[in-house]
Amino acid sequence: MWGDRMSADGGRIAPVPLADAWLDRLAAMVADAPVNLISRGDRTKSRSVHVDECVAVAQRIRPARNASWLDLGTGGGLPGLVLAATFPEAHWTLLDARNKKIVLVRRFADELGLENVTTLHGRAEELASDPAHGGRYAGVVSRAVGSLAPTVALSRGLVEDGEIVAIRGPRARAEVESLVRWCDDLGVTLPAVEQISGTIRPTWLVRLRGRGPAPARFPRARTQLLQSARGGTR
Repeated sequence: MWGDRMSADGGRIAPVPLADAWLDRLAAMVADAPVNLISRGDRTKSRSVHVDECVAVAQRIRPARNASWLDLGTGGGLPGLVLAATFPEAHWTLLDARNKKIVLVRRFADELGLENVTTLHGRAEELASDPAHGGRYAGVVSRAVGSLAPTVALSRGLVEDGEIVAIRGPRARAEVESLVRWCDDLGVTLPAVEQISGTIRPTWLVRLRGRGPAPARFPRARTQLLQSARGGTR
């Protein structure tokens, strides 16, 4: 599973196929956790709904060798654990604001033998001010974190020229329409939207890229978007 799978495409890593037994094991860990990492109704279908969706997403992401990516709001380790297994020559930081989830994800990574995973308890808006994390990532991926515009705002502080990949549901295109007016304030390219095939639930990827260091107006835009998401005033 861990062989050298470098492509000829600009040093990007080709995805490593994952064994069904490995995926089943991850799905069982997530479903059987003492903390609700997925909804109770999804526990019996954690593989087909959640893990397989992450596998499909991994086929669309091509990190570079030794690149550092971050999974924002990793929850039960999805998609970060799947991405770490698919791309063992990249490094994956799995971030969540809930420590009890991060403790479990660390255990999952250890039991699955993933040596390229760092787990981190914290908030993205605080990490963006930390020189060890702010603007340091080649990419940020997020799944079911919240509405799109605040998620992009949280991700932007962690990349400069890096990629932001948000995994979304059927409202993806409507969310993008709401995001477009914020792109200049956030310093990101206009998003591309692509539907993922082979998933039980309709799934889209919204992909953006940072335009170098965040613009001067970025902190205010981020604050406005986060306040709006939390029910504050804009």
